[in-house]
Amino acid sequence: SITGAFCRCARIIWSSRWPARRRRVGRRARLRTRSATCGTNCSSGKPRVVSLAELNGWLEAQCVAYAQRTGHPEFKDRTIWDVYQDERPHLKTLRCPFDGFVEKAVRASTTCLIMADHNRYSVDASAAGRMVLVRSHAERIVVLLNDEIVADHPRHFRRDQVIYDPWHYLPVLLRKPGALRNGAPFKDWGLPSALAEVRTKLKRHADGDRQFVKILGMVPEHGLAAVEAALRKPLRPVSPAAT
Repeated sequence: SITGAFCRCARIIWSSRWPARRRRVGRRARLRTRSATCGTNCSSGKPRVVSLAELNGWLEAQCVAYAQRTGHPEFKDRTIWDVYQDERPHLKTLRCPFDGFVEKAVRASTTCLIMADHNRYSVDASAAGRMVLVRSHAERIVVLLNDEIVADHPRHFRRDQVIYDPWHYLPVLLRKPGALRNGAPFKDWGLPSALAEVRTKLKRHADGDRQFVKILGMVPEHGLAAVEAALRKPLRPVSPAAT
């Protein structure tokens, strides 16, 4: 009968597939076991870190400690670390770091911001309202406009953050010096010491913001180091002997 033939075919198919299915289940179980072992060894006592570099350093130390105390699966009388030290001279040296990134074309906002990984990063004012390429590296966010870098930020992994580089807004500041006091990109601006001291002195003047912005406007032409060096000379205290 048709029903009997179908049952015989089903039994043949099931019996032929069962060993492969059993092997797949076995592989998955072994992988889960190994992942759980690595997770237990490296995640016990999770540290509080402030940067990706600090986290990578902690993970490296945990891996080295695990290799030093764990026996090698083939050489029973030695640890994984001992065997690795013997093999190390024969390994190829990494000539340069792997420069991997995810690239995406986005449009910069009129406020000089782009979105990357649920965070907003500032770009140079020249890129406002234009299409740019955003490259998300492991540790950095790099933005290009016509093959020219218009932003380079450390990558942030918390969500809904706004990361500013105040120098991106310098052309805007030259047109509107009043933004220096209340503009979001300029809050808590970590200026070099000479510039910060000049800004503090100029705050006592009515047109202090305008004067300070004129000084900042010299940075693209002469460079930050040259401007700061020029400011240090008049700020240097005069000794009594010189007078």
